Amino acid sequence: MLGMPLGDDSKLWTVQLDNAEADLNLQVPHARHFHAEASATKHKLFIEANGVQLEPDKVVTNAEFCVGQKVTFNVEFDPTLSFVDHVSHWHLPDKYVNEEYDEFHLFNPQPTNYRVDDELLTELPTSCWFISGSGGSVSIGTSLRFSNGQLCSIAALGKIELHRPSFFDFQPIANEFYWAPPILSANMKWRVKIASKFDGHLGTNGWSMNGDACLVGGTGATNVTQASPVVDSDAFPDWFGVFHE
Repeated sequence: MLGMPLGDDSKLWTVQLDNAEADLNLQVPHARHFHAEASATKHKLFIEANGVQLEPDKVVTNAEFCVGQKVTFNVEFDPTLSFVDHVSHWHLPDKYVNEEYDEFHLFNPQPTNYRVDDELLTELPTSCWFISGSGGSVSIGTSLRFSNGQLCSIAALGKIELHRPSFFDFQPIANEFYWAPPILSANMKWRVKIASKFDGHLGTNGWSMNGDACLVGGTGATNVTQASPVVDSDAFPDWFGVFHE
């Protein structure tokens, strides 16, 4: 059928243009009497982001996410379709990280670091934390293996939008340092307003005298994080600070 053999359950999985007519090109075994019928069920592939079904040509309602928010992408067929294995690859808009990892540090609390692991872009589902950008197209190409042994390759596209909170009305209150060898302590206080569509966490960051990232504890902050002054440039480092789901 369609120039391809049927599976062991007499089904054929194939990708065709929507609403297109196809010549079945049915071939029957050498027999004096043979009866054949054919029926088709159309399964449409969608990409989901945190459970929101995406569209390929527009950003749908609730498909806007915040930088630092964990976004999980998966595929969904309508109607539901089951497969036993897959070979897939995701393409996500810049910039994002998708793997947590720990490094040895001589300070406490130990920070959680993040980086990009391309191997995770082959998983169903896959997750990431966007750190900048305005969103764009999310796509996947996948080859599915079904229980009858057949393989079928298909692709899908969806659009998302990203929101990045902004800071304004920064007011420094205190910036004091105390040297008690071998410890240098600091008392820093400030007020700042945050414009954001999403709830989130405020962190502090800092750099040591030699330019390496270091932690700065803050009693008025909800978390402690690392950061880098080049996260919005092409020189994005292999690590970034604390993100929150």
